[in-house]
Amino acid sequence: MITQVWITSDASQVYLKYASAVSMYFVPGGAAPDLNEAVKAAAQDPDAMKVVTIHGVPGLAQAGNFPGDCPPTPPATACAPAQDNPTSVTFSLAGFGIQILGPGSWTTDVIVRIANTVG
Repeated sequence: MITQVWITSDASQVYLKYASAVSMYFVPGGAAPDLNEAVKAAAQDPDAMKVVTIHGVPGLAQAGNFPGDCPPTPPATACAPAQDNPTSVTFSLAGFGIQILGPGSWTTDVIVRIANTVG
């Protein structure tokens, strides 16, 4: 069940929120990473990002809830603290740039399965 709909005044973006905790952004004419861009992005952080296929097109899936990489004993000179981020996948389909987000506790496989139902 859709619980919220948001559309920009010029209809350049549409946001849908579902009771299942899934959110979707649709951007008419929007672009998502092509295969080369997705591969480059995933290579930057292979533990958190991976290239996926949604309806035969490449997409970029990103794991949520980054556990952080700071040492248990400060001070740290360069580290990222734990973050509560959504799990997401971004792809293009039928002339739309689409991003699907779910709770950070969900795996990227769950988000990809959801994405493959869009159409």
